[in-house]
Amino acid sequence: MGSNKFRLLAEIIDHMDIALDSAKDFPIPYILMHGTSDGMCLHRGSEEFHSSTNVDDKTFISIDGAFHELFNEPDADENAIREAIKWLEKH
Repeated sequence: MGSNKFRLLAEIIDHMDIALDSAKDFPIPYILMHGTSDGMCLHRGSEEFHSSTNVDDKTFISIDGAFHELFNEPDADENAIREAIKWLEKH
């Protein structure tokens, strides 16, 4: 099982650069939300991806103090879920 975890980690690291390199070609509108206290994924990575995309209709929302699973936070109704619904209604 350990080698599978290592392989997954290696693939994720390899593809982080690919994702950022191809962000300029990302073609569809999106909402990207990230908790500022996320310990699994760097907030900076989401910021970099968002700033690298050229699509006109893009939204980045930082949720202060939230962790990795935004929709499972105690205050998800007031934050992540509310923001996602607003974005969906707009589209």
